[in-house]
Amino acid sequence: MFRKLTLQCLFFVAVAVALGSQTVQAASPDSDVLFIFDASASMSRKTLKGKRKIDVAKAAFVRMVNKLPESGNVRVGLMAYGHRIAAGRPQCCRDIELVVPVNATNRELLSAKVRNFRPRGKTPIARSLLLAGATLRQLQTDRQKVIVLLTDGIETCGGDPRQAAATLRKLGMKVDFYVIGFDLAARQVKSIKAIAEAGGGTFLNAKDSDKLEKAFEVVEKAIQKKPAKTKRRATAYFFDDFNGEGLADHWKVENRDDDAHIVENGSLTLVANTPGSLEKGTVTNLMRLHKPLPAGDWTMTVQLRARIQTAKETIVFGLQRDKRNCVLATANFDTYIYNGVCDVGATKMASGKKSELRQRVYNKHSYVNSVERFKSFPQPMLLRLQKRGRGYTVFYGFEVEDKKTKKKQLQWTSVGKLTSLRAKGQLVLGFHQREKVAGESSINVDWVRIDRNE
Repeated sequence: MFRKLTLQCLFFVAVAVALGSQTVQAASPDSDVLFIFDASASMSRKTLKGKRKIDVAKAAFVRMVNKLPESGNVRVGLMAYGHRIAAGRPQCCRDIELVVPVNATNRELLSAKVRNFRPRGKTPIARSLLLAGATLRQLQTDRQKVIVLLTDGIETCGGDPRQAAATLRKLGMKVDFYVIGFDLAARQVKSIKAIAEAGGGTFLNAKDSDKLEKAFEVVEKAIQKKPAKTKRRATAYFFDDFNGEGLADHWKVENRDDDAHIVENGSLTLVANTPGSLEKGTVTNLMRLHKPLPAGDWTMTVQLRARIQTAKETIVFGLQRDKRNCVLATANFDTYIYNGVCDVGATKMASGKKSELRQRVYNKHSYVNSVERFKSFPQPMLLRLQKRGRGYTVFYGFEVEDKKTKKKQLQWTSVGKLTSLRAKGQLVLGFHQREKVAGESSINVDWVRIDRNE
């Protein structure tokens, strides 16, 4: 017992030193960027220098993408229109595709996709903007949103691009909006500029290839620009590293099964071999912390290692008052055709009404079985629920190898933020099957901690 108390005291000192003077961004520097690329038939025309507009645009886009960091705060997606269905054919005005979903910047993938575009169709700007806004809105995160539209002409599908752009200002999130008009006819400049103005954005008139390069430079610098820093202190409030003979008294075990949980070798092991539901109160060995949460803002974090065999399990971690009210970080393991997948979610229950955001964090193909599909699942995994006012943000963390130093460092990613006006309760941690299947899986919990954010 004395050894465990000593370890906890040392941990509190370390956290106070490490976090007490930590600086964080006043506003999130993280950006979700979606490029809309015009691949309509008019892009096959040549510039004054004799090069096809689409070839000039592809080259400028690739050069800009290669300046963006592949690891860090910028996530980039690519949408295109007019690249598959020729103008005049059925559905040509619906030829819009999210070619690369908004995710960690993948320079090679983005470059390869854009190089494959062939100018064929029409110019559905309005519909593209609406789809882009909906795509970013689904992410539901507190990250900065950026939409970049590249077009060489006006709407040709009967839509109202100005009205569509205006909706970007009503999505409940801040959107930085850039419209690059490339090699526009003089009569088109005013119309394209009006789209940017309607969306509260910036119009960049790229009359030629040199101006296009400069326009992309403006966008690239804006994406990577970080806001001013302010100081925010975090203080350790609670920590349990399960370094003892058994479970500490501050934990209460609900639906207890002593054959499916144990504390040994510095970790808590939970076995999932029976179906359960948090909403029905049937999760076996649900760990509930009987220690009040700190007043004000806080962050709760768990580090664990998952051993998945059946791929029908869910980890729940977060704040629960009762079966009908909770705010949780979840990790759902499943199989899809021959793939093993893991989705991390942000889940809220308010008087029985459920809201949920999900993000896929793991996808491994194997023709063998679930065990093989999850052999390369990254260890350890961290889940985090952070309270800021009435906002609750879920994060997941994995160790990522730095390409330069070859050293591993912890990288956090936000799943999304939920708003709860009356969230109360206690910290809970559980691991259960969603349905009855043969076999079982387990997790080893290294530690649980709560930090007070000041």
